[in-house]
Amino acid sequence: MATTPASGKSGFDPDIVQSKYPLPIARTYQSKLQDSTTDLHRLYGLMDVFEVSLKYCAIIAIQEYVRLGGHSPVVDADVALHFRRPSLGHWNSFLREILSSFGGLRQQLFMPALVDLYFDPRGRPDRRQDRINQLIDLRNRQRGHGALPLDEDAGHAFRSHLPLLEALLSDLSFLTSYELIVHDEDGSAHLLMGTEPKPVGLPAAASTIAPGQLCLVRNDSVLPLSPLLLYARCDFRTHQGPCARYKTFFFNSLKPRPDFLDYWMSHHRKASDMSERLRSIVESSAGHIDLAAPEGANKALWELLQERSDNLVGRVSEELQLLYFVAEYTRGFLIVEGDPGIGKTALLSRTVHDLLGPKSAYGRADELGDVATHLQDAKLHVAFHLCGTDKSSLELSAILASLINQLPAKGGGTTVVASDLANAARATLEKTRGKLLLVIDGLDEALAGRSEAERPRTLHDCECFRPHLCRPTLCD
Repeated sequence: MATTPASGKSGFDPDIVQSKYPLPIARTYQSKLQDSTTDLHRLYGLMDVFEVSLKYCAIIAIQEYVRLGGHSPVVDADVALHFRRPSLGHWNSFLREILSSFGGLRQQLFMPALVDLYFDPRGRPDRRQDRINQLIDLRNRQRGHGALPLDEDAGHAFRSHLPLLEALLSDLSFLTSYELIVHDEDGSAHLLMGTEPKPVGLPAAASTIAPGQLCLVRNDSVLPLSPLLLYARCDFRTHQGPCARYKTFFFNSLKPRPDFLDYWMSHHRKASDMSERLRSIVESSAGHIDLAAPEGANKALWELLQERSDNLVGRVSEELQLLYFVAEYTRGFLIVEGDPGIGKTALLSRTVHDLLGPKSAYGRADELGDVATHLQDAKLHVAFHLCGTDKSSLELSAILASLINQLPAKGGGTTVVASDLANAARATLEKTRGKLLLVIDGLDEALAGRSEAERPRTLHDCECFRPHLCRPTLCD
């Protein structure tokens, strides 16, 4: 299929948008702009058409990123932090940063022309980004403060921004070359281009897509759009009963449960069956956020902590208890107890991991990310030790040395006894003017295999931490 620009000899042609563009854009354009009768409705219609167009492109970019196994620190942090409840600005950021990460991959892209929307051939920001930013500013001004503009103001805002939208839609003319297809539950298919779906034979490329899902098809290539874009019968309740029309629904929010929005009639759809697939996008990005080993931490120890933190499943409430303990108390000990194999080490490891990299915590729960970020902003310094990396790691001197080496101020001790750690802790607090958390995992392992005569001595040495540190300490 050849690309059909949305412009004629006299300029922008709305008929091309309504007949050739993907159904979500075409139908929203028709209902919210062409059929509107007042300046206020047309202004809000303009913003809806822009929002649909931006989200449609962002969904394609996210699916491309997932398909290619993308790994960009900026993108992963953006998704981990904001995907659960993205604003329009976040959607724009997803799109821009993902397209930026595609440098050098153009030949592998399903839709390479999408990159040109934001970047020139040399990878520099294109002036069209300014156009998109102006439309986002309009949307934020008109909808951000909640008050409706006067008709005269709405008319002026509409007329001054309509050329920006028309130019953007003209730039998106390449979308007409990619057929939006729904693989129907009965094995048939519908073409979703223009304002009405049309029955078609299922393209061979789309046969790999599960029934009930949407995809883009061009020649022999296919790009799935589920779970971010759905096509389903609307069960939104109106005064006349359920809507019951088939519509495209855009992912809108993951909190408190998956919510999708139809821009044609502004109806919402809850889709709990999409929870796992949507959360996997957040968790995958959060898992890709690289954390550098803390200065002074043993490399093998750090790798073990990363490995064990990945083993934690659930336990969000337990981790929050640990974080709130650290946030609330300026001194004290918290001992984590439990049967062998219950997940104590995984919990402590994940807690350390999230405190060192709060962005990764958002992949598990927003509250975890918020509390971990708060603690990091409060200048919390974390030092940790995992017993069991090797036999020497069980020695008290190894535990003390491991913790001391991770502190910004070493304290000047040379004997590696509990008082050396206390001195280093005090010096660190004076230097950083923050808080200090020591996490010691595996004290029970440090006692295992010791004689009855040795155990009291080891316990006594561990008890020496208490009077010296007087700072939050997590022990297993």
